[in-house]
Amino acid sequence: MDSQNPPDMWYRRAVWAVFALFVVMNSLWISSAPGLMGDEGSEGENVYELLTREGITVTGERSYIGPLIDYLRVPFILLFGYTTLAIRLPMLFFSFATFWLAEYVLRTLFGRWAGLYGLVALTFTPIYILYQRLGWTITLFPFFAFLILNILLRNWKRKWLWAGLAGGLGLANHIIFLATLAAAGLVGLGVFVKDALDQREEGVKFQLKFFGVSFVEAAVGF
Repeated sequence: MDSQNPPDMWYRRAVWAVFALFVVMNSLWISSAPGLMGDEGSEGENVYELLTREGITVTGERSYIGPLIDYLRVPFILLFGYTTLAIRLPMLFFSFATFWLAEYVLRTLFGRWAGLYGLVALTFTPIYILYQRLGWTITLFPFFAFLILNILLRNWKRKWLWAGLAGGLGLANHIIFLATLAAAGLVGLGVFVKDALDQREEGVKFQLKFFGVSFVEAAVGF
């Protein structure tokens, strides 16, 4: 895999240049294009309820939606008020994080050139620009998907635990993340098979144990 070699200086500069464009493209008219959607307003109402009622909540706008993004949105609401900008800013920062998660995944799986092309496509894709700024929970799907893949492609000893936890949090965020989680699970299965074949019998048992424990971690995160 290409990730075994540190990126050359030209590649680092190219990625940072693309990221700068990514920041600009995803920040332009963030509070006005598109206009505030009804579901976004409902999630903003959730934050109002968090700030005005006593106690904590474990559900979001619906019973199948988690309150994670509602809690993360609180400081932005306190700073900017109940505005479209305050609702969408957290998604913008998650989108920035998604860029770097995608960079590692694409470079590792497909090499530097293909990875760079993928980042450029991500930067200028109208659908991504418009929909990834919307302030609702499904906007976090790409973040959790690339986070899981990023973890699985690392050489971490307990990566199965962290991948399972990330998957559980993604599922707790919104139940329909299950389809995306299943796709990430197929990639995880491929990584598991590769790791198992690269190790002796004891290593296989070790990997199998943590592959199973990842499901427990997913349940905990959920």
